[in-house]
Amino acid sequence: MENMETATVALQLEMTGKHGPRTLDFSDNLENYAHFFNRVVDYLHDTALQSLILASTFESRRSHIEWIMSFSEHVLYKIPMVPPEYLSPMLLIIHEAVSNAVYHGNLCVPDSVRTSKTFHEYEQEVATAHPELLSRQSTMRLFLFHDHGELSISDSGKGFDYQSELDRDQPPSPESEMGRGIYILKQTADEICFQDNGKTLHVRKNWRQT
Repeated sequence: MENMETATVALQLEMTGKHGPRTLDFSDNLENYAHFFNRVVDYLHDTALQSLILASTFESRRSHIEWIMSFSEHVLYKIPMVPPEYLSPMLLIIHEAVSNAVYHGNLCVPDSVRTSKTFHEYEQEVATAHPELLSRQSTMRLFLFHDHGELSISDSGKGFDYQSELDRDQPPSPESEMGRGIYILKQTADEICFQDNGKTLHVRKNWRQT
């Protein structure tokens, strides 16, 4: 696995509770991330928390995907706003959206990779032949409220024909290594839409009726 400590990630947490808004920022090497999380963890347990916004900018590397998923999981499992039965669906939505933005949007993973090699092998080839692609960034904003969650993510790619994917009624072949992301999002989320020629994705998941 790539050394995560060499990567720099930008992250911001905005929380609104009984004492008003609070913003905490992190922009550093991942080796210093634990110290940051120890600073924010007590705020996440606040039972008076009304909303939380997690904003992050990260590069197109497996280590960054693993990191943003790990941080999102820590946040979701510690805040009191998300009912337990919606934790897994929200994490699935985040994972598929982040993976699509990196693999398909920024790295343009070709169809042949899905059957001939793993993403790890493809990433190693990219690191040698086109290292600039690994520096392409995605920006994610996760909004959590008492009745729903929203996710917005943008990539640095060229866009794609998202309407044909949204119109697809059948899942991809079980043998496909990749290509299930949008179908999974359709099955899991309550709302899904694209903007900017498919480079920006918005997803919403409801958990309480108001």
